[in-house]
Amino acid sequence: MLRRTLYGRFRRDLLAAGAWRIASSAPGGPLLYLTGVQSDADAAPLPDAGAFADCTSIAVDWSDAPPVRVTLQCQDRSAALRACAAMLHEPLEGLYGALPLARLDERGLLFWRRVFRLVRLPGGRWLLGRLARRR
Repeated sequence: MLRRTLYGRFRRDLLAAGAWRIASSAPGGPLLYLTGVQSDADAAPLPDAGAFADCTSIAVDWSDAPPVRVTLQCQDRSAALRACAAMLHEPLEGLYGALPLARLDERGLLFWRRVFRLVRLPGGRWLLGRLARRR
């Protein structure tokens, strides 16, 4: 079982019948998409959109088989939901900067600048083609 807990203030958008998007009120915060949302049999009815403003945390429990359990912890109460599927999107700041992508050194940058300048000249493509075919 995998559990993820989100903290902060949230708002709920009803996308379709049984499909929700729960968004953090913080800009760039996590988004939780739920499909097939139902209230647990022993829990209170589904909370309305206004109740999400009072929530301080949302816990999502994924297991090997559906349903996914979602627990909303509000100031004075908690609500438990079941969903067929839950997808959590957490934007990572500077994601591409943290990836080990190939970078060109100064000589490589100089080479490619020259190639692109040469291609822009009249006859530059032909000359570049001749140079590339030369052995």
